[in-house]
Amino acid sequence: MRKSYVVAADADGQVFPVRAVLAADTESDTCLLRIDARGLKPLPFRFGARTGERVYCLSHPGGYYFMFTEGMIARLNRRPNDALDDPKQPSTQLTRPVLFLNVTAEFAPGSSGAPIVDEAGNVVGQVASIVDAGEPEPGDEHSAASPSVAIRFCTAAEEIQRLTDPHLRSESNARAPRPEAKPKSHKLRAAGHPCVKFVR
Repeated sequence: MRKSYVVAADADGQVFPVRAVLAADTESDTCLLRIDARGLKPLPFRFGARTGERVYCLSHPGGYYFMFTEGMIARLNRRPNDALDDPKQPSTQLTRPVLFLNVTAEFAPGSSGAPIVDEAGNVVGQVASIVDAGEPEPGDEHSAASPSVAIRFCTAAEEIQRLTDPHLRSESNARAPRPEAKPKSHKLRAAGHPCVKFVR
């Protein structure tokens, strides 16, 4: 992509210019933007999401705008995030352990940055990436892909809150699972271009 522009838009087609990147974190693959708009109501964050909660996702997979899906939080896990690694230059260096939610609400490439909300409309996470668990081992092109399940990763709201205070430490550290290594047979794919500014 030679040229690209970051803008925000609503369901009525109004486009709002992005005036500044207020904060960004490559480890959790998220950022906060300031847009030129008035009268918009932001969605509140909620921390401490739990497995089994019903959640919803409103996103734009593959350019199909405003796709609304429903699911639940299937798992909480804290793992190093290597979704942003350049596949042409493999690296063994991972980020700090990042708190992720695995959800069953469907999304696809193009959905990144979309809010994952609870039944009250509170943001509990942000769409990040997808794992295709049925792909063969890297370099093994002769093996057929196994029946797969798309495992969807979402950055937890606690990680987004870190952008407001670089010294903030998540209160969930004590009860979160230990960091896990990414299975070699899994291939993480970023679900799109991340951007966090949730409005309704």
